[in-house]
Amino acid sequence: MLKVKDMMQGTFRGMSALDKEVQEFAKKHRLDAQAAVKLAEVLSNREDAAGDMVKIGKHLERSNKPSALMMMLLKNLREGKPVKDPEFAAAIGSRMHEKELDKDFKDRNPWNKKSRSRGRRERGSPRRDREKQRDRDRDRDRDRDRDRDKRRSRSRRR
Repeated sequence: MLKVKDMMQGTFRGMSALDKEVQEFAKKHRLDAQAAVKLAEVLSNREDAAGDMVKIGKHLERSNKPSALMMMLLKNLREGKPVKDPEFAAAIGSRMHEKELDKDFKDRNPWNKKSRSRGRRERGSPRRDREKQRDRDRDRDRDRDRDRDKRRSRSRRR
């Protein structure tokens, strides 16, 4: 019904090609085609479209369903209301949540940490190498003894 009014007034525009900025924005924030087209339509009527896109981007980074959130935000944008700053933390599965997880993983990853000591540890000390070799030999001997015990009959066991 809304589109019929626009047609009667002569302000109706069908599916228009998206601006390059809106296309990049939609791709970055994983918006579907419908949400991207409606966003472009609404932003064409706004005064500060670039500023609105930045604020909307903050919301979409925290959302795990960016297209659905965009549709909800479009209602306020059509009415001319300003875009508020996000109030909630990042939802699980959102882009910001993934960034936080990556950051936490990098901070806690033991393979990323560099050794703070210098000297012997980096080169490997001969003493430690000998101890490791002795441990391996001991383990090998124990394994042989166990295998030998398994092969003996019960009457021959000690």
